[in-house]
Amino acid sequence: MSDPSPALMVPVLPGAAKEASEDGARAFVGYYWELVNYAQATGDVRRLRRVSAPTCDVCSGFVRDIRDHYRAGGRIVGGDNSVAITESAELSTASGEAYGFRIELDLTHDEQSIIDGDGATSNPPSGVDQFTAYVLWVDGNHWRLDALDLK
Repeated sequence: MSDPSPALMVPVLPGAAKEASEDGARAFVGYYWELVNYAQATGDVRRLRRVSAPTCDVCSGFVRDIRDHYRAGGRIVGGDNSVAITESAELSTASGEAYGFRIELDLTHDEQSIIDGDGATSNPPSGVDQFTAYVLWVDGNHWRLDALDLK
């Protein structure tokens, strides 16, 4: 795995994302995509993996694909993601044991260059994708992305 670029700062969890609230869930979703941007730019997927549920297939795919690409000598340039949350809905159980949110979002991503270890390059264009994210407040102290679905 490559070392993070010294010019690129590790994303910091916003204070709001430390709260079990709708604002906290929204802040956490923004933070998650900052971690995706960081992982793409550096190959460092540790933080991204920590905030993703092991059962989240899309999350695991991001982690695996980025990790494997960098391990094979590749790198990723550009492709920064920015989030616009369009809707959120609280999710909870009658017992109160589970608490979370379903969050609908538009994800705008910049043009990107994906350079393989052998120098081959692909350039996915910029665009907008729509996702549904399910975030869960776990262990009474932090958010986790439990599922991410592309619409």
